[in-house]
Parts: sequence; structure tokens; C-alpha cells
Amino acid sequence: MDEYLSRLVDLDQEERRLVAETLQFQEYIEERIFWYHSTEAVGLRDLVETWQALVWLAAPFSWRDLFLGLADDARNHPLLYLFAVAGLAGLVLLRRRVAGVVRSLSEKVVTASTDSFGHTLTAFVLTVLCAAWWPLLLAFIGLRLWTAQEPLEFARAISVGLWTTALILATTEFLRLSSRENGLADAHFRWRRAALGVFQKNLRWFTFVILPVSFVVSLMNWQQVNEQWRESVARLFMIVGLVAVAAFIQRLLRPSGKLLEEIMRRRRGGWLERLHVVWYPLAVAVPLAIALGATLGYQYTAYRLALRLVYTLWLILALFYLNAFTLRWLFVAHRKLAVEKALKRRAAEEAPTEGAEAVEEPEIDIFSISAQTRKFIHSIVGVGFVLGLWLIWRDVLPALAFLDRVELWSAGDESAVTLSSFVTAAIVIIMTIVAARNIPGLLEISVLQRLPLDHGVRFAITSVARYIIIFVGIIISFAAIGIGWSKVQWLLAAMTVGIGFGLQEIFGNFISGLIILFERPMRVGDTVTIGNVTGTVTRIQIRATTIRDWDRKELVVPNKEFVTGQLVNWTLSDAILRIIIPVGIAYGSDTKKARELLLKVADENPNILDDPEPTALFLGFGNSALNFELRVFIPGIEHYLPVQHELHMAIDNAFREAGITIAFPQHDIHIKSTPNRLQPFEPAPDQETG
Repeated sequence: MDEYLSRLVDLDQEERRLVAETLQFQEYIEERIFWYHSTEAVGLRDLVETWQALVWLAAPFSWRDLFLGLADDARNHPLLYLFAVAGLAGLVLLRRRVAGVVRSLSEKVVTASTDSFGHTLTAFVLTVLCAAWWPLLLAFIGLRLWTAQEPLEFARAISVGLWTTALILATTEFLRLSSRENGLADAHFRWRRAALGVFQKNLRWFTFVILPVSFVVSLMNWQQVNEQWRESVARLFMIVGLVAVAAFIQRLLRPSGKLLEEIMRRRRGGWLERLHVVWYPLAVAVPLAIALGATLGYQYTAYRLALRLVYTLWLILALFYLNAFTLRWLFVAHRKLAVEKALKRRAAEEAPTEGAEAVEEPEIDIFSISAQTRKFIHSIVGVGFVLGLWLIWRDVLPALAFLDRVELWSAGDESAVTLSSFVTAAIVIIMTIVAARNIPGLLEISVLQRLPLDHGVRFAITSVARYIIIFVGIIISFAAIGIGWSKVQWLLAAMTVGIGFGLQEIFGNFISGLIILFERPMRVGDTVTIGNVTGTVTRIQIRATTIRDWDRKELVVPNKEFVTGQLVNWTLSDAILRIIIPVGIAYGSDTKKARELLLKVADENPNILDDPEPTALFLGFGNSALNFELRVFIPGIEHYLPVQHELHMAIDNAFREAGITIAFPQHDIHIKSTPNRLQPFEPAPDQETG
């Protein structure tokens, strides 16, 4: 028994060692074989083999056997072929009728009364059906050639070529039908006809080139007649296809083109516009670089990169239509909201004002909803694009390990910063910038607005999230290029001393900003008074806070003033405010009636709250008046001056109509009499003679 256990332990250790060595060899192969120089550069020999391959492909006996095998398969499966022919014939007969339905749907989406997102979905399904006729026919033939009894090698190769051609044809045909007049892009997505015309013009020649290229490349990579044809014929046709892709991208997205102008018009100010000088040359250069690699002999690498390039183009196309459909849904929803608001406004204007009291409904800000939803949609599309790229290109990422062998500079401790580390740091910085700009907004729209949090709490959470993202991104990028904590701690210590002495005000404002975000003595949107400044908080940044006063002037106040100074927040926990209106009436007036008039004026004002209820008090006997005070409560500071003005006007009119005099200061002068009677003034003798 002990002997068996000892053998099992030894076998387990050997198996673990074998698995570890296998993984090492697998990583080694994936790293080096991917960039393997698999064949010689393109030469005259490739042209000779291409001619031989084309002769084999055009051999009449092979095609005769292929058609005979397809006929035998039809005799063996008549019902299958009958259903297939009936379905394809139905698609052909319905194409004209389907085109008419799509045209009628494009007319309905023009006006708001008949517009609906369901029309767009219907048009999409019908466009797919119209585009599926030829691809389904090719795919059916390819499937039957593959599953036929005892299929020839020639038939198998033709089958693979037909499948690939069907996929490419389905894509190009759908794009052609979508971009035609009254199609999806024209009527539903509202693209300009000039841009669509440029797209259709270039799509025609591109389809004419890419279909035979995809057919021959797939066929030659599958055939087993001559292994050299994969390195010659398939390579030459693949190079032609890659050059065609580069030319297609260049003609569509050139800076002066109509299509790029339309794209920039829809994404004005976005990263697509700002980084155009980066992604446009890269989009043209990538297929050309792959074609150059194939020309120099890296056929194995070029073929797999070309496949992933095709998958990437399909991913971009799918995300483009997803974005277009969501924006279309957003447009229809907001259009309906606008129509409903207009109808309610018209009904309110035409309805009689007498009778029942009208209920005021909250207004819906369509434009703010649109901006938030658009930002959310673009964020989702961006995340989907990054995840899709990772899924497509992750198989070739181990092959990028050669970047670790390119050393840029020494980082000390017998380590060096490689090109891979530098590229990683650059990617981290770019992702940090993108994340700091978009993730807080995405967090606000998708999560925080669904929680019972006020605007100030949400702003604090998104601001702190942005700072954390930036801080973590800087740490990771510095660590990638060899700048770790042990190497910068002395610098941070020196910065701390400098902050303590020379930058204490800036550091104090920084800490005060964090205190404001966490303690929240004020929030964005609050009305505050700091010193002699009163206004609304519009922005809380890490160093200062921006306040817009009643004159629409923006004042930038350091954060330290809010923490160490006296701050009055008019809307911190309760926005309700009290207004006191002092009123003095003349002596002899009816005080009971005066109090009733004050309460009546308060009850008639719609901006005065019923709870707490208004009060009118007779405070006392003044020197010149009987002093009253009207005390009312309003829902917010924005009503302070308007309500005060309305109350002054209403009180004056009510007292005037009731005959109650509003007192003014009066003084009685009493002249005390003297014992001697006052003598008239007589001039002196010298004044009389002079």
C-alpha cells in the first residue's frame, strides 16, 4: 500500500512538471511562431503558381463533377430543396412589395403624429430580408456541397469559399440597401444624401473587388491539392483585398469627404473629432501594414491579423447600428414628450380660466434628458468597443511579448524599463483620462440618479470618484515605468515640506475642498452668503468654488473661506424662508379690520405656503403709528423679492380701498409763552441815518 502511494505521489509530481513545461512551450510557441517568417517574399514564382491554381479552379471536369454531385443530393433530398427553392422564390417575389413598405414607413417617420420607433424596427427587418436573397442562396449551396455523400475535395473547397462570400455579400448588400433613398440611414437615422451618395459610390467598387478576393482566399486556404498555393495565390489575393480595404477607408474618411463631415456633425466636440489626426492615418495604415507583412513573407501572421481586422470592422459596424438605433429611440421618445407638452400648453390656453382650479404639472426638461441619455449611450458603446477589441485581439496578445526585449532605460535594482512597460504606461494614462471624464457621468446617470440622494451628494460622489480614478491611474502608470513608491517617497516628503511652508494656502484650499465634498456644508445649487457675496453655487472644485450672484457674475471663492469663515446657506436642510412685512397704520384706525386685510392679502398670494400658516400681529403702539407685522413663509429664496414686492403692492391697495391710512412720522411742536411780551424789532439810530 505504501509503495502504491509513493508511486502515485511521484506520478502526480511528474504530471505537474509536464503541465508546467507544456505551458512554457505553449507560451514560447505563441510568442515566436506568430511572428514567424513563414515563406519567402512575393516573387515571379507566385505568379506562376497563381496561374496554375486558376487553371485548376477553372477545370471543366471538376465543375461537372460538382454539379453532378449537387444534382444527386437534390434527388436524395427533394423536400429540402423544394422548401429552399420556395423560400428563396418567395423572397424574390416579395422584394418589390417589401421595398414599397419600407418607402411608406419612411413617409410615416417624417411627421410627429405618425412617427414610431416600431417603424424603424420594421424597416430594419425588411431590409435584412431584402439583403438575404443572394447570401442565403450561396450559403445553401455551400452547405449542401459540404454535406453531400462522398464530397470531392474540390467541392469542399468551393463550399468554404461560398460560405465566406455569403457573409461578405450579406454585409455589403445590407449596407447598400440601408444607405439608399428612403432607407434606414436616409429616412430613419437622418443622414444627409450627399454623404450617403459618397458611401454608395465607394461601396459598389469595393463589393466588386472584395467578393472574388474573399472567395479565392478562403478556397485556397482550405484546398489540399497544393500546399504552396496557400503561400502564393491566397497571399496575392489577400494583399489585393487589404489594399482595397485601405483605399475604401481612405476614400470614405478623408478629411475633405462628405461622410466624415456628416460623422463630425453628429459627434461635434467628441473624442472622434479631437483624435481624427490619430485614428484616420492608423485606420488606413493597419491594412497596408498587414499587406506589407504578407508581401515580405509573414503570411501566417498576416492572415490571422487580417481575420481579426475583418472581425473588428464587423464590430464597428454592429456598434454603429446599435448607437444609431438607440439615438433613434431617444429622438422618438423626446419628440413625443415635446408634442405632449405642446398639446397640454395649447389646451391650457384654450381652456376657460373660471371654474375648477388648475393643477400645475412639473415641466420636463427634454434637452437635459437628451444630453444625459446621449452621454450614457456613448459610454455604453465605448465600453462595448473596448470589450469587443479585447475579445477579438486577445489571442494575439501573447505574441506581443517581444516588446519586453526592447529596453529603453535602466530603472535601477538590475531592472530596466522596456518598450512593453512604456506602452502599458501610455495605455494606462489614456484609459485614466477617458475614465476620469466618462465614468463619473456614467455613474451619475446609471446608478446615482436611481438612489434617494440629492444633487449635492451625487456631485460629491462623482467628484471623489474622479479624483480616485486619476490617483490610481497615476500610480499604476508610474509603477509601469519603474517609478515606484520607494523611489518617489523622498520627493513626496520634500513636496510636503514645501506645501507646509510655501504652498500652505493652496494646500489649505485643497483640504478645505475635500471637507466641503464630504461634510457638505453647501452643495451645487445651494444659495449661500459668504462675506458680502450672495449667490448660487455652480461648481465645487478642488481649490475654489464658483458662485453666480444675482447679476449673473461668477465669483471664484477659495475653499478655505467656506471652512474658516462664516457661511450662510439659505437652502442647506430646509429651503423654506420667512418674510416679515412691517406695517404701521394711523391712530384711530380699525385694528381688527387691518389684521383681517393682512391675512387676506397673504392667503391670496399663490407663492405663500399654507403650512406654516401666515400670521398678522399687532406688536404695539409706536410714536406715530399702530405697529403691525405680517409674517409669511415661502418655499424658496427665489421667491423672496417677488413675494415681498407683491405683498407691498397688495397691502397698499387693500388699505387704500378700506380707508385705512398707512401712518407716516408726525411731530407736534408746542411753543411755550414767556412773561415778557415780545417787542417788535426797531432799528438802531445809527442804522436809521445810515
